[in-house]
Amino acid sequence: MAKRKKFQISDDINRGITEVINAVNDNIGAFRYEVVSLSRIEIDPDNPRELALTNQDISSGINSDDPRAAKKKKEIESLESLSRTIKQNGIINPIVVYKCGDKYRIIAGERRFLAAHLAGKNDIHAKIIEKRPDEVELKVLQWIENNERKDLSLSERIKNIKAIIEAYKRGKDQKEGVTGDILKKLTGLSKSQAHAYLGI
Repeated sequence: MAKRKKFQISDDINRGITEVINAVNDNIGAFRYEVVSLSRIEIDPDNPRELALTNQDISSGINSDDPRAAKKKKEIESLESLSRTIKQNGIINPIVVYKCGDKYRIIAGERRFLAAHLAGKNDIHAKIIEKRPDEVELKVLQWIENNERKDLSLSERIKNIKAIIEAYKRGKDQKEGVTGDILKKLTGLSKSQAHAYLGI
């Protein structure tokens, strides 16, 4: 008589499935993905920006009388490569937005949003959060998003970490400094990375 074979799921696969289920359960209601019309998305006026360029500059052209015209032209040049990629392949990583009335405001992905305009797109994939995150959550989301960029310089990384620390201090109304353990918890950095950033 032939022996019956037993089939089991390996521990690694079982652990992976459990982690995925837990991640989904933890994030139910936290966000959703949609394709959103670019006309319904706006840059958050309460979120400091690095770029001077706006979607109106792309659609209407840069006014030569604009005191930031030269900077905006350079920014358009820097977005052209991303714009070509979007034309060919679409948006690989969705932008992150939050609902504000009948519009959506950008949390992360401003360059992709502007490059999609430059590519002549009408809509974009977006991860939607129902309400504006608090300042610390906002800075952490931007930190995570910026770390995906290959061209992110060390000074930009440090600037992002500094923004998280300052937001945390304001939110907690603390006078003492942020510890490595707190920075590790906020950002997901290893303990040694968190201490290295604090040292800088």
